[in-house]
Amino acid sequence: MRLCIPKNGHNMKLGCILVNYNNGSGTRLFDFSRGPSEEPAVPNDFLSLCLDSYFNSIWMDNHFIIVDDGSTDNNMEIINSYKDRVSEIIVNGSNIGLAPSMQMAASRLIDAGCDAICRFDADIEFLTAGWDFRFMKHFAEYPTSAAIGGCQILPHGAIWSMGDMIIHPRGYTHIMMDSPGRNVFETSVFLNENLILGNIECDSVMGCLAAFRSSAYQQVGGLRKEFEIVRGQTEDLNLRFLLEGYQCMALGGVAFIHRHSEHAPKTAITDKTANQSLQVWRDVWGWDKIKPDLNAIYEQWKGTRLTRHLVVDKEGAVSYIGP
Repeated sequence: MRLCIPKNGHNMKLGCILVNYNNGSGTRLFDFSRGPSEEPAVPNDFLSLCLDSYFNSIWMDNHFIIVDDGSTDNNMEIINSYKDRVSEIIVNGSNIGLAPSMQMAASRLIDAGCDAICRFDADIEFLTAGWDFRFMKHFAEYPTSAAIGGCQILPHGAIWSMGDMIIHPRGYTHIMMDSPGRNVFETSVFLNENLILGNIECDSVMGCLAAFRSSAYQQVGGLRKEFEIVRGQTEDLNLRFLLEGYQCMALGGVAFIHRHSEHAPKTAITDKTANQSLQVWRDVWGWDKIKPDLNAIYEQWKGTRLTRHLVVDKEGAVSYIGP
């Protein structure tokens, strides 16, 4: 049963987008809730788990569009079982990609008067009741926030990220990830009732659950065509928000599970496509996403919010003082 909206709420309207491709039966092989396991997953698809958790956790009557991007499994059978609870279902005749599909849905939501749009992946599970209300309450109280995310955890409870830093000595970095480069199941930072997380200003919120203020999204022109077929569109969008003076915030009070480690073997991310994405990033932004030259970034972008965590000492050396 949906909870009543608190009296000190807001009048802002949220539109949600799920772009889905082949997350049906058989795609979720194992349940890693207690760490690596060969225990069969129930359900054995990501899509119904995601949608059930969405409808069980929202507090508001959100405009909700599902885009099936040319799936070849039983996704449409699953989606149609929820058709009375969603605003619109769009079926692409072929796999055109995340960015074009999201742009199409975002345009419809903005035309419908949504003050913010939120996209999420089909392999996440919502944990926090009223996460949608929390997002919109933040947008209402903090007009400089253009992008909002949450605390992303792995199935066994370890924190994977609370937003990303892009302009960082280590390059693209997940905030709150313990010991990057190690096995993710060896991480030591776990979400628990005694761990109090505040909100963190980041360079970019994670694209698997990300909400954007509609006016800011329109101001920067939405997703860029250069990233239509490669990864990096969310980070690119968020940096353009920063250039316009906005902020990107990860909310510690909103937790969700990203179950991407439970996937059946997929070929969505290959060395070739990863390298292509990194090259597009270099072409667009002028620096290496993995090994950035902070001195060059400071010289190119000083005076903007991209360099808010960079300082220059009296010898002219650039240092990083952010998270």
